[in-house]
Amino acid sequence: MADLLHPFPAPYGREWPQKMGFINGTGNLVIPQEFDFSHHSKFGPGGYALVRKGRQRLIIDTNGQTAFELPSDTFNVWNIAPDEAGIFPVEHRIDHASPWAYVQDGRDRVYRGRSKYYAMDLTGNIRFEGYITKALHGHYFFKDSVSLSAPQGIMNHEGEVIVPAELHYINSSPTEPYLSVMRDGNFGVIDFAGNEILSISKKVTRFSDFSRVSNGLVQYYDDATKMCPSISLDGEEVGHLPPNQWMYYPACPTLSDGLALLHWERHDGDAVYVDAYGGYMLGDDRKPIIFSPEKRMGFFYEGLATIRQDDKAGFIDKTGAIVIPRQFYGASDFSGGLARVTQTYDDHSSQRYSFINQAGEVVAQNF
Repeated sequence: MADLLHPFPAPYGREWPQKMGFINGTGNLVIPQEFDFSHHSKFGPGGYALVRKGRQRLIIDTNGQTAFELPSDTFNVWNIAPDEAGIFPVEHRIDHASPWAYVQDGRDRVYRGRSKYYAMDLTGNIRFEGYITKALHGHYFFKDSVSLSAPQGIMNHEGEVIVPAELHYINSSPTEPYLSVMRDGNFGVIDFAGNEILSISKKVTRFSDFSRVSNGLVQYYDDATKMCPSISLDGEEVGHLPPNQWMYYPACPTLSDGLALLHWERHDGDAVYVDAYGGYMLGDDRKPIIFSPEKRMGFFYEGLATIRQDDKAGFIDKTGAIVIPRQFYGASDFSGGLARVTQTYDDHSSQRYSFINQAGEVVAQNF
């Protein structure tokens, strides 16, 4: 999509159910607030979004036009919008019309009947059968079972199995068409054709022991050295990162926009930013910039990261300088050039949002 569209909800309480539309990157309302609000209604890379309007469950395009209405017995899976080929996963509830198929679980009405899982296109045709968990780069992650712990594999657009369902964890790269995977206690990197780019042979214990590929580099936790080597896709070690210490066990740092947020074990509770080569964000004195525990730091997105202190949030750049002052009660990460912010607690609880650009200028408000 040339211009990412952002969900733009009406303030909570203006009408019920709460409504939402979409704005573009300059803050203009391009799709009116006529759909029921949902945190899951977002445009995917294919240019489609899943929305509701009363009992209707719709797929819309970037002009707000209905591309498809799901039948009453057919439900989207994992809130995955149609991809560039117009394909998306669905659950067909065979017993949907039977009163015994649903049971009340607290406030939720839970389906207990029989289901079939398919890949459907925007004409309503079933393309192939399968339980799809993610669509990416024209391929689909799938499971042979709906169990959360079931291993995953990879299919193509025709439903042909490229990689059998034997991968116990898959982490997709934000920068390249590669996948960090775990199989039988070993970590490696594959492409979408199933080729091993980095041999699946490095011993790991859990999914937090390795990272996704970022700019040609990937990290994994080496229990022998208690460090996270950063390696290129031909296996060359180019640096070492300390593991994160904020969990019950050491965890490999996650790079976002080229930098990882690391809770530095030498300064309990303090945090630093480090790149894939093990280099720290440095101050003017050429020493690592250490953010004290009262400063709650976020990951970098589009060159900026949140900084929160004394219940006020702002943004820093990659030099550590505050470029958007701490003035917001709440602030999301930047995406498509905009960040969603709230000024006060009352604004936050009433969902009265402002959207700012990277200069800190308000380009849209929903109140």
